[in-house]
Amino acid sequence: YVQCPNKLCQFVIERIPLSKNDPRRSQKVLDDKGKPLSPDALDHYLNHRFRCRHCDTIFCAQCKATPYHLGKTCRQYMQSFYSKKCRFCKEDVPDITQPYQPEGFKQSWLDKWRHKRAEAKRKKQERDLTQSKMIKLVAEREAQMEAAGEFYLCKDEECHEKVKSACMHVLPCNHLCPGVKDEPYHCRCLRDECNEDGDICGDDFCNICWIEPLNAAPVVDLPCGHMFHYQCLVDKLKEGPTTDFLSYKFADCPLCKKEIDHPTLDFLLSPIRQQQQQVIKLARRRLQIEGMEDDEDLQEGHYYHNDPDGYALHVFAFYECFQCKKPYFGGKRECDPGNPDDDGSDENKQKKKELQRCAACSGLNATCNIHGTDFIEFKCRFCCSLATFFCGGKCHYCTPCHDIAGTLTNFSDWSTKWDCGKINDCEGWEKCPLHVEHPKNGEEFALGCAACRADHEKEIEERKKKKKENNNNN
Repeated sequence: YVQCPNKLCQFVIERIPLSKNDPRRSQKVLDDKGKPLSPDALDHYLNHRFRCRHCDTIFCAQCKATPYHLGKTCRQYMQSFYSKKCRFCKEDVPDITQPYQPEGFKQSWLDKWRHKRAEAKRKKQERDLTQSKMIKLVAEREAQMEAAGEFYLCKDEECHEKVKSACMHVLPCNHLCPGVKDEPYHCRCLRDECNEDGDICGDDFCNICWIEPLNAAPVVDLPCGHMFHYQCLVDKLKEGPTTDFLSYKFADCPLCKKEIDHPTLDFLLSPIRQQQQQVIKLARRRLQIEGMEDDEDLQEGHYYHNDPDGYALHVFAFYECFQCKKPYFGGKRECDPGNPDDDGSDENKQKKKELQRCAACSGLNATCNIHGTDFIEFKCRFCCSLATFFCGGKCHYCTPCHDIAGTLTNFSDWSTKWDCGKINDCEGWEKCPLHVEHPKNGEEFALGCAACRADHEKEIEERKKKKKENNNNN
């Protein structure tokens, strides 16, 4: 019989030994990391792992450990308490492993002799101590090592990559800094004993990868107070926006949405923020051109009140030109239906990027001596009207044609459906409502600079206003 180790339960369970031919001996059991158990660990699991039917406590019938030490026999479990552990993965390392030394570091013969002498003394003490005293001794040994800036490293390649970016500084609390190498200011300690209840600690998972705890890799302490793995933030910033158009939410904290800012990430953040400022400038100018500076969403009581930059980025879509890498206006965000045939593969993403080209790089001979190609106006691709919509960064529509965009356009590559029966030929520039010569309807054509037109119209309005004032004064 086996008794539940829970002091509030103490339920007695009957033990029924497994026979040699029991089918459960051939089952595949995985440990906490998804690896199959060794034969010894599997045999121990089948014979000594119990779950109390009254209190649901899972325990070892042999050593009474709660919860059960999956993947280890009782002997291996006891040894793990005082064995050497890797700084990052916390896995046991061989007893002969020496503390990690940075590349190029040379230890003197005297330090080597002292270290070997201390190791011999430690092993002698371990042979003469009880389990409780052994655990206490090991804790003291690890504290002394950490205070001296020493730690162990396993042979796993991932851990060797992590140590390359890890900080080796010892904090005032005598714990190793969990931050990044060469950071101008050190990260706070993540040990439980150095934090209050509710604070972020090393056992909390990274909110980007959700795979490893924070103490399993070097972390970055953002100004907003949230912490993430350094490599997770690097991968997130390198991946860029998840949308076809330019969006900078990927460069915000995943938890509080404030902008990510840290000196160790400047090599990635600098070009991102520079491009963001360019896009904001273009978006604000576009608000003026479209006459949207007094929109309802910008008024008091609405979400974008006193935030015209955020509103402009919310309304308009900008894309990065595949050829010149500069941002260009691509219409309103609501006009980007996405590709229905897109399966999210890297190949399709690359094809999308190759299709994104600004007016200067798309072969359209249109530029302004003052504003360049940023504010060039286009005619509707499908009729003789001024384009009021620019969709997907590829196609210009007037409002009526935009209402039947699916009939006129293949959204997979924004090409023209020439056989749709909705595209009428122009009757010549004399009868054309635009009064210009242009290619046949179905092809893109640039008319001129919208910014210059807006400035000219504004100048005319000011002249009319001034003339009206003068007439009233007279």
